[in-house]
Amino acid sequence: MYQLLDNSSDNVIGTRISEQFTNEDYQELIPMWKDAIQQHGKIRLLWQMDDFKGWSTEGLLADMKFASRHNREIERLAMVGQKRWQNWMTKSVDLGFSQTDICYFEPSQLQEAWDWVQK
Repeated sequence: MYQLLDNSSDNVIGTRISEQFTNEDYQELIPMWKDAIQQHGKIRLLWQMDDFKGWSTEGLLADMKFASRHNREIERLAMVGQKRWQNWMTKSVDLGFSQTDICYFEPSQLQEAWDWVQK
């Protein structure tokens, strides 16, 4: 489940994700990301994970497919999480996104995450 965040603008897209992130969620978000890439060349993403339980299998595959095709066009990824495994996940994702700056933030650092992803 996802919700677009109000601070989103131009090539910076913030998304609050909760529960399980599904293929259906990706099928709604991917066209928006592709449009932003087409308009701006590169995008910056902020994922605010609230009560996030992970991906469905199909959602994970959609994520990996999009990332493998567009990782050079994702300039920054700020991940705001609540749990230790989310920090670990951010570090492991960073290994696969050699072209993307990725940073993990605690929930209390949400404004810092926005500042970082927008600069």
